[in-house]
Formats: sequence, C-alpha cells, structure tokens
Amino acid sequence: MVTPPNPAGPGVPPGFTQPPYPSAGPYPYPTPPGVPGPQQKKKGLSTGCVVFGVLLLCFFGAVAAVMLVLGFAISQNKDAQNIFGAMSDGAEILIEAQSAPGTNELRALGCEQALAIDPAKIAKIINRFADAGVPPMPAGGGGFEKMVMCQMSAYATPPTCDNVARSYIKGASPRGNFYVQVQQQHHNSPACSGMYTPAGTLVTAP
Repeated sequence: MVTPPNPAGPGVPPGFTQPPYPSAGPYPYPTPPGVPGPQQKKKGLSTGCVVFGVLLLCFFGAVAAVMLVLGFAISQNKDAQNIFGAMSDGAEILIEAQSAPGTNELRALGCEQALAIDPAKIAKIINRFADAGVPPMPAGGGGFEKMVMCQMSAYATPPTCDNVARSYIKGASPRGNFYVQVQQQHHNSPACSGMYTPAGTLVTAP
C-alpha cells in the first residue's frame, strides 16, 4: 500500500499541516518571536588585565624618570662623571687583561687567574681624580709595559716568578720590561714579584 504524499511537505508527520518546529536552519533553532534570546557575553579585557597594564606602565615610567634625573645629575657633576667613567674603564681593562696575549700560557702553568694589565690605562683612571687630591701616576705606567698577575688558591703550590715570566714571554713576546707578581688567596704578601726584561732576566726584586 502506497502512502499518499503529505501536502504539508516532506518531513512532516502524517496528520500535521506544518512542522512542529522550524525546519529551516541548523541547531540551535531560532528563537520564536516575542521570546528574548540568550544573553551574549561581551568580549574584552578583564579588569585585572587593565589594572596590571596600568601598573606596568607606571613602573616603567618611574624607571625612565629616575634614569633621566640620574643622567642629568651625572652630566652636571664632574666627580660623578669621573666615578662612572672609572668604573666603565676598569671593567674594560679587566676584560682585556684576562684575554691578553700570554694569559693562556699562565693558566696552563697553573694560575687560576691570569692577567696582563696595561699600567698606562690604570694611570689614566687614577689621574681622573687628580683634582680631588689623588696623587697622579706617571702616564707611562711606571717604567714597564705590562703588569703580569698570577693568582693561586690558598692551598696550591704557587709557581716561581721566573717560571711565570718565561711562560708569559712564550705567549706574549713582550718588547719592553714587565712586572710579575704571584699572589695566593688569603695571603697578605705576594709569593714573589719582580721586574723582568723581554729576555726573561730579573731586573729588580723586592
């Protein structure tokens, strides 16, 4: 037996003249007329995010203001300029001294800290404060081209200054006299020190 087609259209149960619910449109079904729909949440920043952003801006603004005031104060004060300049120059000299020619050979000898310092640059730092009453240092650095430092731990056996001088000459090939000092940690007096020629001959010793 063939069921006659429903005049209301396909998908409508027999006996109904219209669908029991709207057939058009996917789920969720449209809200019937006169019935308020669900409330949609407004998208945006939370109050906590706004407060955090404001605090962050205030912090960086305060840091910028402090740096601006500090920079202005330094630019107007010669002593402050000398102090900050000396700190910058000192850090640069230390980095240079740690990687200077001959320091690798000193570390191979057993020096835990090996430095080859340019005394002329040290004199430049000290002479910044001549106006403040600090005794000036000779611009040439005291008659030697490098101050070679070998630092050892408190319980290690330090090398002799002669061995330090020979190791330094091997790596640096100095053209002028250089000063050698071996120092142990927690010891007030150096283990040895002295002035050496480029050939490794001891010139003076304390």
